[in-house]
Amino acid sequence: MKTRNFIALLLAVLCTNVLLGHKQQISYTQVEFSKAGNTLEISHRFNLHDAEHAVAAIFPKSSGIHSDKKLQAAFAAYIEKNFKVAVPGQPPLGLELLGFEVDDGNFWIYQESKSALTTGEIVLSATGLYEFWPSHVHQVNYKSRQGKIKSLQFRKGDDLKTLRLLPAKTTSAKLKQPQS
Repeated sequence: MKTRNFIALLLAVLCTNVLLGHKQQISYTQVEFSKAGNTLEISHRFNLHDAEHAVAAIFPKSSGIHSDKKLQAAFAAYIEKNFKVAVPGQPPLGLELLGFEVDDGNFWIYQESKSALTTGEIVLSATGLYEFWPSHVHQVNYKSRQGKIKSLQFRKGDDLKTLRLLPAKTTSAKLKQPQS
């Protein structure tokens, strides 16, 4: 009897995991300065299952994103259109699409800012996938040159969010006036 109850419980847990598995859609973006200069390198990571469903909604007669380079490029263009970086009070920075790939159950998109940043703040907007999943969460992580990580979370209805990149500028200490 105990064995039968254990098997029933095990099956219930497994079925629950299958039915509830992957219920929350979340994507991640890593923003950091390039090693070569003051441009930003941006890496977006999407669960391949989510990307597949989004592509099916955008292109209903599509065959799948796993191996179709045209669909991968279309999804990358959709994300590119829905992710913006700007300096406060200025139009969005130009972001160059460097590429995309399918790797280990994820769809990756790589971008880099076309111009160098000379400010300590950027404004971000991440609006992709909300029309498919209103509960979607987009987490943006910024990794400083010192290795510290700051995170922002975007949800449907969020507008722009500001991220401080560099330490505040410090003024040089006043020189002591020589006493006469």
